[in-house]
Amino acid sequence: MNWTAGYPAKYTDHRLLQKKASLINYTANFLMERRMAMGFNHHEIKTNRTQVLSEYINSARFEDFPANVVERAKQILIETIGEALASVESEAAKKALALAECACGGPDGTCAVWGVNKRLSMENAAMANGAAACAGGWEQNPFGMPACAAVPTAWAVAEAKKRSGRELLTSLILAFEVYERVAAAVQPTAKERAEKGYGRASWQLFAALVPALRLTGLDTLQINKGLSMGTVCSVIPASHYESDGADTLAFEYGFRCQTAVTLACCALRGTENLEDAFDDPSAYPLHFTDEEHGEQYTQDVGKVYRILEAVPEKSAGETANDFQKRASSVFSVERIGQILTALFEIEYCEDLSSIGKLLTL
Repeated sequence: MNWTAGYPAKYTDHRLLQKKASLINYTANFLMERRMAMGFNHHEIKTNRTQVLSEYINSARFEDFPANVVERAKQILIETIGEALASVESEAAKKALALAECACGGPDGTCAVWGVNKRLSMENAAMANGAAACAGGWEQNPFGMPACAAVPTAWAVAEAKKRSGRELLTSLILAFEVYERVAAAVQPTAKERAEKGYGRASWQLFAALVPALRLTGLDTLQINKGLSMGTVCSVIPASHYESDGADTLAFEYGFRCQTAVTLACCALRGTENLEDAFDDPSAYPLHFTDEEHGEQYTQDVGKVYRILEAVPEKSAGETANDFQKRASSVFSVERIGQILTALFEIEYCEDLSSIGKLLTL
């Protein structure tokens, strides 16, 4: 590695500069040798998966999505909020809310916590709503519970950043398009799942991270860095909560929402390097499987909408009836009607705080 290569001699012939360059070269080579000796890997990046996803997250427009894709996003939004309201009095949701309020330093904030009379910061409102949303274990998805991460995170960031309903729906569609592909790419074999545990709480992070990155208003490079930070901050696969019946899964999913908001803020402020993590075989899939399905990351992205496969379709009437049943323990019939009207017409909403007020006591 030669840091002076390619520069004109007049910039490199000064003895002091040459000494500095020599020291930099020596240090870089030393560190590389140390990394190799310690067993760290260094791979040449040969694909552009992370960049393709980053460009898609950054450039996708609401107007480009088919009508059935938008309707499915609204269905998922309404279902998730309804499930969170139905579980708001559960022990898991209560403990998560207490923790979120403690982490926030008190009840003051800009983002609604659904079904209670509280507002918290972006990170902690996302965590509390995410934990409540998944407490009932309702979601029917082969990889995990992406809606329980995507919807609470998207809502918190959109409300805090004063994004429109269209921007919220766009971020939800993108969340499913990326999450489904990342999860498919790193699915373990049955043997690996039995030996390592199942990473559904790990790749869950990307269902929350994608809308946070989009709604924070990042450029393509920042999104690339944000996705790459997501691979660093994904938890090691474990299934202990499945074997002993613990309620920690609600916390796990709530924490993914909280982490996603923090990572988006971190990407906004900038990091050195840490890009293209989906293109390095040692960066993400090694914790899950030895047989990564790399083609899945970008397969038919922008052409085939995975959100349509992620959640079973319901009619608007079925979605509304289910929401009424779930929300009836929290809100009056009149308030539920107002909420449903607002959510079914959310693409016309320019300020989500008005709907956020309807969703709090």
